[in-house]
Amino acid sequence: RILVLPVLTPKLAGLWIGLVTPVPPRIGRALIESLSTDAVAGLCEARLGVPVAPEFAAACARATGGNPFFLEALLQEGDDNRLPTDAEGAEKVPQVGPRSVAEAVLLRIGAAHPRAPELVQAVAVLGDGAGLAEAAELADMPVELAADIVDVLVAQAILTTARGLEFGH
Repeated sequence: RILVLPVLTPKLAGLWIGLVTPVPPRIGRALIESLSTDAVAGLCEARLGVPVAPEFAAACARATGGNPFFLEALLQEGDDNRLPTDAEGAEKVPQVGPRSVAEAVLLRIGAAHPRAPELVQAVAVLGDGAGLAEAAELADMPVELAADIVDVLVAQAILTTARGLEFGH
């Protein structure tokens, strides 16, 4: 039995999430699709409490890939920095650096495996499309261990493997 709270569902789009049931204890994963620009606009208005220009919503959607986790962090930073929600503010959205996203991602990487940060650094050095074997070699770890870590990081949407190892949104 899985309980999904309707209020959380739109906020979880594009994220791998763990769903936990109290009895019997089980954990499962579900991939929820990215938010549309209209959904981003709705979340922006709900979070900020003011109307947002279509250009602002579109800029937020582009900057976050429709990922509500990133959108929430972006809006928090924008709100903290009094970013206007009009067309002028839309031009500044790409420059907003959501520290909270970076902090959350770093925590997730560290929780994936004690050696995950080394592998992530290797992928960053090698760039998009890096091979598993070369990333493992650069991180000085067995390929099997690197593959296990990559599986966790892919499940967390930190890495993708469509064209070699690449960072997600």
